[in-house]
Amino acid sequence: SCRTPAADGSQEATEGAIFPWGSIDKAGTLYVVYNSTNGTTAGHFHQYYVFSKDKGKHWSKPVKLDKLTHGHGAAIYATSDSGRKGQLAVAWYQTNNGTPSSTAASTTWTPHVALVTGADTSRPHIVEQPLSKLPNHKGGICLQGILCGIGPGSSDRSLLDYFQVVFNPMTGKLGLAYADNGGFRPGEGRGEVVFARQTTAAD
Repeated sequence: SCRTPAADGSQEATEGAIFPWGSIDKAGTLYVVYNSTNGTTAGHFHQYYVFSKDKGKHWSKPVKLDKLTHGHGAAIYATSDSGRKGQLAVAWYQTNNGTPSSTAASTTWTPHVALVTGADTSRPHIVEQPLSKLPNHKGGICLQGILCGIGPGSSDRSLLDYFQVVFNPMTGKLGLAYADNGGFRPGEGRGEVVFARQTTAAD
């Protein structure tokens, strides 16, 4: 477990999740992106971010990024990047019909991305969507890092850590790399790393 500070001084639980992600925009605002099951049932993680304008002394209230309702599906394994003032990009793997510990073949995962403007305010504008109509994984996803295969729950770490989103400093558009071993892509072998590129710049 790790814990991320919330605006009211309490702590936001992130039971079992790994890899919270930090970035700093061009105005110096710090963002931390993380997964949490807070307010829902075990295994149903959601994607949140908080920000600080004073180098981590004080934090905003958590902002939920995914569109999943509490207790349904899961959004895990985030990556993020910051651009100009108040601009934040976050990507994650999402299932609408399972949890990370589910090993059922019917549980499928798809990369999602959210572009946030005004991320450093109390009223951010969030545009969130799946990167593809094709799932990139089926079954479970282990959240225990190098301990996968030792502890209880899913031992599937086959996606490894091939997941990152970044703003192109020249164009301002997003580039994103992610692992795909779902077998849904035409001609896909046993697994591959996919690169997705934003073609239209956001406002």
